[in-house]
Amino acid sequence: PAGLWAAIERAQAAEAVRPPARPLAAQHEVPVSSVRERDPASVPFRARRGVRRGAALLATAAAVMGALLLPSPFHRTLQAGPKQGRWRFSPALPTPGATVRVRFEPSPSFPAQDRLLLVGRPVPRWTEARGESMRGLELMDSLATLVRGGDGAYAGSFVTSPDFDGLTLQLMPAGGGFIPAPRDPVTGAQRGDPYATRSPTLLVAAAPDGRPRLDVLSGMAALGGAWGSPVPGGYSVADTLIRYYPSEPIGYAADRRVGGKRVIDDVIAYFKRGERQYVKFEQRLMAQPAVSADRELAMVMFGQRISEPTESRRWVMRLVREHPDDPRTLMVYAQMLAGMFNEPGTMPLIRRGLPAADTLWERNGHHESSGEMASIAARAGDTAAVTRWAARNWSGSATVPFAFYRDYFDASLLKDPALRPAARTYLARRTKESCDLRPGAYPERSSREFWVSQCVWRRRDTYADLSVLARLDGNPRAALAYADTAVSLPGFPEQCYSLMPHQRRGEALLAVGDTAAAVGELALRAAQGSWQSHAYADSVGRAIRANVDSVAWARAVSAGRETVSRCHAEFEAKRKAESARLRAAGAPPFYR
Repeated sequence: PAGLWAAIERAQAAEAVRPPARPLAAQHEVPVSSVRERDPASVPFRARRGVRRGAALLATAAAVMGALLLPSPFHRTLQAGPKQGRWRFSPALPTPGATVRVRFEPSPSFPAQDRLLLVGRPVPRWTEARGESMRGLELMDSLATLVRGGDGAYAGSFVTSPDFDGLTLQLMPAGGGFIPAPRDPVTGAQRGDPYATRSPTLLVAAAPDGRPRLDVLSGMAALGGAWGSPVPGGYSVADTLIRYYPSEPIGYAADRRVGGKRVIDDVIAYFKRGERQYVKFEQRLMAQPAVSADRELAMVMFGQRISEPTESRRWVMRLVREHPDDPRTLMVYAQMLAGMFNEPGTMPLIRRGLPAADTLWERNGHHESSGEMASIAARAGDTAAVTRWAARNWSGSATVPFAFYRDYFDASLLKDPALRPAARTYLARRTKESCDLRPGAYPERSSREFWVSQCVWRRRDTYADLSVLARLDGNPRAALAYADTAVSLPGFPEQCYSLMPHQRRGEALLAVGDTAAAVGELALRAAQGSWQSHAYADSVGRAIRANVDSVAWARAVSAGRETVSRCHAEFEAKRKAESARLRAAGAPPFYR
């Protein structure tokens, strides 16, 4: 209703312990936190440097006193090979179409195999960065077979593609799967993580000047530093960037390591790679009339890394002003808005910031950001913005397989007839994606069974959503057919937890007039034991009371709980049996 938000905000202001935030003076002004002016956290970054320098001097004095006695617990060598062995490539920095000779020298604990399979996938590009995907489920392609020589090392070769710029590489047994983890010579028990035996590494193309490609390393650093993308073990992308490109901020922004073997090395590294380094870049780059999008994005990351959200926002807003056509701008802008929900008094600022996101989408929207923006709009209570962003999310073409992209798909939005055409096209496109692994493809950090199960799980949800769409379109028979398909698909453990397909089938049965059959399906959805399930059972029980009395409904819910319990027991027995078989073969557990 009109005036509702104003009334809520007045009530919040009256009850708030802290004063409300200062309003934005312009659309692209940096949003600020609502904190007390005398709160140290609210003092501008520059004003706090003097305090921090004093604190740092004390910390340095304490560190120096113990430097000769205390080793650093965080010591990591630069560019060390993985724990399971060392890679050697010739040439070390290949060009497109080059023949690369590969040599892998295993550590003494590496389980001996006659042959190993070398698999890889192109390095994720920063320009195509995605913020939401299920990590570890990307597919890698077979590149070469490495044969074990008399010296124990594995060797082979492959030819880089015409568009080669970088590859992440892993080892697998010749037939795929996982290399058995080393066993204790006395107990016979496995030691370490079987995933570690894949020995991941990174191969980067050469730039014209002979250095490793800056754009490839920047992409790896940005994705690994900001969005959790795995960086191959034993290869420090940040270290390489700092060595080869010391004047670029991305290496320092992505840096997660500390100095060396002694505590004093860590203190020195803090000053060289932490806030003081940020100040140097900030002073140099802010003084320039124009800065590249890559550098501004790196400074956004750098501000996040040193826990300075206000500094990070300054760079986000400069990016918005100077590079609105870069699709990554919308991505970091959406992440900035999402992070503001954690701060008091920022809701009005978030709502005022929504129009700028619309502008960025119209200039060059980052598709995966549309789902996050729909979620932000929903949390901000702007239903019109939710509708806009949901339509954009459904109309775009995702850059990752449908099964592994955590879309924002709220079935309740289908009540809006204007959204149904985009939703219908979107869901139909998802059903055409295959859950069969293509020949020569292997999941990056999961078993084939887990990869397929996740794909089928998402497919079940897609058919359940299509059932809702058909029912709202006035076609209950089609809704029932879609729901039947969703229920029939195998579900792995999610079948015991995600009972939405049964709910959709029950709703479709009610729509065709088969109340007796609908009761059992609806009772399954109400039998999970959570407070949401209890609330659902209560509301459904009241809705069908004209045809089913409360005693019969309670009996159906009880029977549903027994069915769900049996499902859990059957899956647990299956998991234990399969895990025992895989453990005997030295592979990871069945479900991970």
